[in-house]
Amino acid sequence: MNLKVEESFADGKTVLKVSGLCASSASCVRKIYEERQAELICMKVDVSPFHAKGASGSFEYSIEIPDGVSCLVFGKNKYEIWSSSPFRNASLIQGGIIPAGTKLSLCDSAFSDTIYEFLSDKDGIVKDYLVDYVKESESFPDGARHTEKSSGTFLYEPDTGKVTVDGEYVGNIAFLPSGEPFVLYKPTEVYVRAFLFEDGLKSAWVKDGQDGEPAYKFYEDGTFKGPLYTERVLPADFAEDGSAENDLFLKDRYTEKNSVISLRYHLKPTYSCLLHDGNRLYEVVDYIRKCDWEIYLNDSPPEWL
Repeated sequence: MNLKVEESFADGKTVLKVSGLCASSASCVRKIYEERQAELICMKVDVSPFHAKGASGSFEYSIEIPDGVSCLVFGKNKYEIWSSSPFRNASLIQGGIIPAGTKLSLCDSAFSDTIYEFLSDKDGIVKDYLVDYVKESESFPDGARHTEKSSGTFLYEPDTGKVTVDGEYVGNIAFLPSGEPFVLYKPTEVYVRAFLFEDGLKSAWVKDGQDGEPAYKFYEDGTFKGPLYTERVLPADFAEDGSAENDLFLKDRYTEKNSVISLRYHLKPTYSCLLHDGNRLYEVVDYIRKCDWEIYLNDSPPEWL
């Protein structure tokens, strides 16, 4: 029997829509029922070769998942077709009051920085800088030199965390209960769970509203496959210590903590990250931190700026 599971959420409840088609075109669905067994629900479908009027070999059935259930299985062999999200310890807080005088730094790279300075709890000025590095001196005690590239104004909505710069939407600010670090993310860039059956697979996620191959796959061994996934085979003599895991593949790896999934692509020099709320993944623009350090400006910016 071919099965498809769709997951939705309403009023704090998880609802699954299970649809399927009998393997034999001569069979029809007679009855669908479910049995609760501790932390799982077993769904069963009775089929018959005798066609009653209006009977069909296809079906669609909705199940509301009660508290305490973490798995949905199918048939007498208990074939797993759904399990609760592995990222359930979500502690994501959207928006919140950010007081006047606060400076937040969105550090895109080691050579650029964007500073949001709050003039009130709802607006402020934003400046983009180029960063280069010189010998430490009295003028540049930390060796970092900032050159202002552009500036503008921003609006901030404390209720949602939405940020617009000169009228253009750039993302939403969210933060952990500790208050730091903040993250800037786009809640419109959403991924929902897909249900695949693959050895070692922990969870898979597709772009909301799209079908096809999942954008992200997370595995039990801490590896993942994402949009930038590549698998590079290394020569057998790569590992000087002879470790077997070092001379086969360099794999992309992830860690998850406090609603943030950090992604490390082995061919990318910096980390990427996603946010999750237990049910969905969100694309992250970058971390955004409180700027409590001094910015030393370049008095002689390059002529091309």
